[in-house]
Formats: sequence, structure tokens, C-alpha cells
Amino acid sequence: MILTKAQKEIAKSKARFRVLRCGRRFGKTTLAVEEMVGKAVSKDDQKIVYIAPTYQQARDICWTQLKKKCLPITIRSNEQRLEIIVQTQEGGTSQIVLRGWESVDTLRGQRFDMLVADEVRDMRYWNTNWNEVLRATLLDSKGVGMFISTPRGFDHFYELSLEEDNDPDYKTFHFTTYDNPHMPTDEIEKMKVEMTDDQFAQEVLADFRKHTGLIYKEFDRTIHVIEPFQIPAVWQHFRAMDFGADNPTVCLWIAIDSPGNIYVYDEYYQSGLTTQSHVNIISAKGDPANDILVTYGDPSAEQERLDYASMGIVVTPANKLFNSGDGWVNSGIDAVRQKLKLDPQTQRPKLYLLNNCVKTIKEFETYRWREALKERNTPQKPEKTNDHCMDALRYFVVSYKGKVRQFRPPLIVKYNKTTGY
Repeated sequence: MILTKAQKEIAKSKARFRVLRCGRRFGKTTLAVEEMVGKAVSKDDQKIVYIAPTYQQARDICWTQLKKKCLPITIRSNEQRLEIIVQTQEGGTSQIVLRGWESVDTLRGQRFDMLVADEVRDMRYWNTNWNEVLRATLLDSKGVGMFISTPRGFDHFYELSLEEDNDPDYKTFHFTTYDNPHMPTDEIEKMKVEMTDDQFAQEVLADFRKHTGLIYKEFDRTIHVIEPFQIPAVWQHFRAMDFGADNPTVCLWIAIDSPGNIYVYDEYYQSGLTTQSHVNIISAKGDPANDILVTYGDPSAEQERLDYASMGIVVTPANKLFNSGDGWVNSGIDAVRQKLKLDPQTQRPKLYLLNNCVKTIKEFETYRWREALKERNTPQKPEKTNDHCMDALRYFVVSYKGKVRQFRPPLIVKYNKTTGY
């Protein structure tokens, strides 16, 4: 196949990890197939893996195209497992396998010379699986990676596209649908008419835009995110927590100035640790001069609050008096939204985040509603992803009313077998 000018530019790159930020129908998968087959035949015993968001997508997007490309050199193939053994230029064999993201954990412990991840934006928990599973599969071979996607909001693929600023092994390429000369321009222009501006910018121009269905549309980095500064000790200081077991445990450090503006000035976001470890790290974090008045948390997580209290962190249940269920969550979201809105007179919000709070910023830009239900009187529900910092902040906003309400946990009495008391 003859590559387009844009595809050739990507193919010529010597970067170990290439990030392809491209519009629809650019030819991303076609390029990936060319690269995988080229790598497979270059020498013996190469092992290449292609990963799509699901097994079915791997079959639908790549399998037929890959089989056709490999037809003259195929030794054998497995239709069920989506695997092909091909003959190399050296006379031996190499293997190409296709997998779905739902089975990514089965790749743990394997070795690959090349890894292609297609539609990275749809791969949940990308950072965790890359760090804990996929990165190690490329260690022994010093393998290469190609990460492909059309953008969708400021998510993990957005962060991946910026990795070239921090790591010389990475190179990001940005091309639009217009860069595919085989796509009729008049068809693209029809898409422009049919789509919203944001949809067209995202799907065709491959620009990072806010999610459709974004909950906090009022959030703007240029307004709400500020440079770190020394938080005065005389301000009121709080913490807000969202407990996690399999999910991350989150703690936010929050300060209130005299006019009542809210500043989220530090964060803790960690999974896979014991409660005692979380307590130790959170207790040691922050400026000792800033006396924490109250730590707010999930009112329904009674056992977790008792556990933390027994280890030295008293967590006050968030105010849940004015509503319940999904209505309580949505009321809390509305309360946060009010803090984000600009005051008509000052043109300033009541909520700021210091730019070191990267997880909280990311969640503001990716926290979205589930697909709307059509049933009457059914409240919208947020997706249960990218919500841990959002939950913690909501607990604080619905609870702080200018007065500090300190929670006293129930007294824990240990039974003494000798005395009977």
C-alpha cells in the first residue's frame, strides 16, 4: 500500500513511543497494520500485539485488514483467538495477536516487540494498566509502542499526548481528517454542517474539547486554576475525603479566605494501600502551621469513618440533611457549580484550584453525565468514573456554611475478658 504524506511522516519517526492524535478516517488503523506487518517480517521471533477497546472492535476494525495484508506470508491463523503466524525475511516466523481491552490483564507477564493501542480514549484505567501491565511487556525486548486515538475531552489520552514534553522517548503527531487525500473534501464539509462545532473540532480536526455531557461546563482552566502561593495560616483550613478500596482514596486540602472564597491547594490520590498507610501519608502531608478544623467525608461510609477515627483522623459525615439519593448528589453538584460561576459584579468565581492539584483539575474536565434516560422524573446520574476528587469536593461544599461542625465519633470500648467489662 502507498502511504499518504502524513502517514509517511509518522512512519519515518524513530521515536520509541508514537502518539497519533488524528481525526476520523485519517487512516490510523491502516498505518498501524502496515507498521505491525513490517515489524513482524523484519526478523524472526517478533511478537506484536494490537489492542482495541473490545475484542469485537479488534475483529471489526483490524482483523480483516490484517489478514488481507498478511495473506502472502501467512503460515497459519486462528480466527477465534485473532492470531496470525507469518514468515519473516530471515525464513523464520513471527506472531501478531489482537486483543480487547477487557482482557488486558491476560497480557501480564508476556513479552512483545511492538504494542499498538487503538482508540485509547475508550480504554478505561489506561494509566493503571499501562504502568502495571503493558509497560513491562516491552522491557526485555526494548519494544516500541503506537498509541492511536481521536480525542474526547481532557482525559488520559490528552495527558498521553503531552508526554513528549517530559520524555524524549515519546513523539505526538496531530493530523486531521483533511490530511487524508482519499477523503472527499465535500463529504467532510457535509459533516461540518451536520455536527456541532465541538463535535467537528473533536472528531474531524482532532482538537481536545470539553466532553459532550460534561457536568461542570462552567470550569475553565484559565479562570479557576491558579499558581501556587503561600496559604495564610489565619485562613480556615479543611480536608475532604473520598474513601476507596479498589478505587483510589482521595484527600483534598481546602482553605477559605475571609470573603469566603474556596481554594483547593493540595491533593492526595492513591490506591492499593492499607487504611493505616493512607492515614500515615495524609497525616504527614500539608503545612503543620495550618490547623485542620474539620475533615469531611462520605456520610454513608460509617465503617470507614470509624476505621480512620481509630487511627487518628476524625472524618465528619458530609451534610445530607437537605436531600437523599441521586437528588442529594445532584444538589451537591449544583452547589459546586454555583461556586464555579462568575460573580456578575466582580467577574470572579468563588472556587479556585492550585495548579499542583492535577487529578482534581483532570476530573473537572472529564466528569460527565451518564447517557440520559428517557423515563419521566428520573434524575440524571453522573458516570462513576473520574469522580473521586469530585465526590470529596462535593462533600465539603455541601457541608461548609461558614460554621464549623465538628463530628465526634462514637466511643470505641474494647471488651476485657478478665474483668468482664
